[in-house]
Amino acid sequence: MRKFIFIAILLNSLSCSSQNESTQPLDPLPEKPPSFYFGADLSYINEMEDCEAIYKDKNDVVKDPYLIFKDAGANLVRLRLWHNPSWTNYSNYEDVK
Repeated sequence: MRKFIFIAILLNSLSCSSQNESTQPLDPLPEKPPSFYFGADLSYINEMEDCEAIYKDKNDVVKDPYLIFKDAGANLVRLRLWHNPSWTNYSNYEDVK
Protein backbone atom coordinates (compact mmCIF):
# COMPACT_ATOMS: atom_id res chain seq x y z
CA MET A 1 0.00 0.00 0.00
CA ARG A 2 2.85 2.39 0.84
CA LYS A 3 4.44 1.64 -2.51
CA PHE A 4 1.19 2.60 -4.29
CA ILE A 5 0.90 5.90 -2.37
CA PHE A 6 4.56 6.69 -3.03
CA ILE A 7 4.13 6.11 -6.79
CA ALA A 8 0.92 8.20 -6.83
CA ILE A 9 2.65 11.12 -5.06
CA LEU A 10 5.67 10.83 -7.36
CA LEU A 11 3.54 10.86 -10.52
CA ASN A 12 1.46 13.74 -9.19
CA SER A 13 4.52 15.86 -8.43
CA LEU A 14 6.07 15.11 -11.83
CA SER A 15 2.89 16.01 -13.68
CA CYS A 16 2.61 19.34 -11.86
CA SER A 17 6.14 20.50 -12.56
CA SER A 18 6.46 24.02 -13.92
CA GLN A 19 8.92 23.74 -16.75
CA ASN A 20 9.12 26.53 -19.28
CA GLU A 21 7.41 25.20 -22.33
CA SER A 22 7.80 27.03 -25.60
CA THR A 23 4.43 28.23 -26.75
CA GLN A 24 3.71 28.32 -30.43
CA PRO A 25 2.07 31.43 -31.83
CA LEU A 26 -1.61 31.04 -32.49
CA ASP A 27 -2.93 31.12 -36.02
CA PRO A 28 -4.55 34.42 -36.89
CA LEU A 29 -8.30 34.42 -36.62
CA PRO A 30 -10.11 33.91 -39.90
CA GLU A 31 -11.89 36.87 -41.41
CA LYS A 32 -15.05 37.62 -39.50
CA PRO A 33 -18.12 36.69 -41.56
CA PRO A 34 -20.38 39.57 -42.48
CA SER A 35 -23.18 40.29 -40.06
CA PHE A 36 -25.58 40.97 -42.94
CA TYR A 37 -25.76 39.28 -46.32
CA PHE A 38 -26.79 41.46 -49.26
CA GLY A 39 -27.32 39.54 -52.47
CA ALA A 40 -29.31 39.00 -55.61
CA ASP A 41 -30.39 36.34 -58.08
CA LEU A 42 -28.34 37.13 -61.18
CA SER A 43 -29.45 34.10 -63.22
CA TYR A 44 -31.15 36.14 -65.92
CA ILE A 45 -28.35 38.61 -66.64
CA ASN A 46 -26.94 36.76 -69.67
CA GLU A 47 -30.38 36.26 -71.17
CA MET A 48 -31.29 39.91 -70.65
CA GLU A 49 -27.99 41.08 -72.18
CA ASP A 50 -28.75 38.92 -75.24
CA CYS A 51 -32.06 40.81 -75.45
CA GLU A 52 -30.00 44.03 -75.47
CA ALA A 53 -30.77 45.04 -71.90
CA ILE A 54 -28.57 47.84 -70.59
CA TYR A 55 -27.51 48.03 -66.96
CA LYS A 56 -26.69 51.40 -65.42
CA ASP A 57 -25.39 52.31 -61.99
CA LYS A 58 -26.95 54.94 -59.73
CA ASN A 59 -25.10 57.68 -61.64
CA ASP A 60 -26.74 56.55 -64.92
CA VAL A 61 -23.43 55.18 -66.25
CA VAL A 62 -23.59 51.97 -68.31
CA LYS A 63 -21.70 49.33 -66.35
CA ASP A 64 -21.29 45.57 -66.01
CA PRO A 65 -24.22 44.32 -63.88
CA TYR A 66 -21.98 42.17 -61.71
CA LEU A 67 -19.84 45.22 -60.87
CA ILE A 68 -22.94 47.26 -60.08
CA PHE A 69 -23.92 44.78 -57.38
CA LYS A 70 -20.34 44.45 -56.13
CA ASP A 71 -19.94 48.22 -55.84
CA ALA A 72 -23.27 48.41 -54.00
CA GLY A 73 -21.92 46.03 -51.35
CA ALA A 74 -23.39 42.72 -52.50
CA ASN A 75 -21.62 39.79 -50.87
CA LEU A 76 -23.87 36.93 -51.97
CA VAL A 77 -25.00 35.87 -55.46
CA ARG A 78 -27.35 33.15 -56.66
CA LEU A 79 -26.87 31.66 -60.12
CA ARG A 80 -29.32 29.06 -61.37
CA LEU A 81 -27.72 25.99 -62.96
CA TRP A 82 -29.91 23.43 -64.73
CA HIS A 83 -28.58 19.91 -65.27
CA ASN A 84 -29.79 19.32 -68.85
CA PRO A 85 -32.01 22.21 -69.92
CA SER A 86 -33.55 21.24 -73.26
CA TRP A 87 -36.12 24.06 -73.16
CA THR A 88 -33.65 26.95 -72.91
CA ASN A 89 -30.14 27.98 -73.88
CA TYR A 90 -29.59 29.68 -70.55
CA SER A 91 -28.65 28.55 -67.04
CA ASN A 92 -26.70 25.55 -68.32
CA TYR A 93 -23.06 24.94 -67.46
CA GLU A 94 -21.68 26.91 -70.43
CA ASP A 95 -23.90 29.89 -69.66
CA VAL A 96 -23.08 29.98 -65.95
CA LYS A 97 -19.36 29.35 -66.47
